[in-house]
Amino acid sequence: MRVSTSNLSCFFRKTFDDLYQMSTDELLKNLGFYTKLSGRVIKLHPWVNLEERISKYIHDSLSKIVDLERIELPFVWPLSLWKTSGRIEKFGDEFFYTGRNEVVLPTSEEAFLHVVSSNIKNYRSVTAHYIIKSKFFRDVTPKNIIRLREFSLIEVYGIYPSEEEKNKYLRIFDSYFESLLKTVAGKEPVKINKSDSYVLYGIA
Repeated sequence: MRVSTSNLSCFFRKTFDDLYQMSTDELLKNLGFYTKLSGRVIKLHPWVNLEERISKYIHDSLSKIVDLERIELPFVWPLSLWKTSGRIEKFGDEFFYTGRNEVVLPTSEEAFLHVVSSNIKNYRSVTAHYIIKSKFFRDVTPKNIIRLREFSLIEVYGIYPSEEEKNKYLRIFDSYFESLLKTVAGKEPVKINKSDSYVLYGIA
């Protein structure tokens, strides 16, 4: 992975004390991974290259253990999808509206169900799908302060004919993502949040 020479020369002029005081964000910025415009992150070549390698690794390794297809979803979707599912009230101010009837995709459940209902004839033809995409929404703090949040997320969606089949796949994904995150996190604790409808894996 290449890092620009100009960034490296500036970086290596720093003392160890300087580096120790830097946050992760500052280190990545000094190495030329990203820059910012009005608070928005612009990913530069090293970041894009690393992201592509991680995506390829996840696809190649997951495909060996489960039938999985990657799909790409557009950022902007009609608000009617969330009206139909009844979750428009749940999101409220967290939606980022691009117009009266369109929003930037905050979460992909409704979009995935639209894809499945439009293209799948029966449950035997349903394959688990995954998405690697940036998400963008308004984060409402406990003090009612609205912050714009952008982050990258791997989402895996599937529809299964029985609870037993669903649990079988959940065990596969549990094992895979926990192992992957432990490799990345090193000594940092791995956090897994579970609910009735989804499982969220992350580094605590």
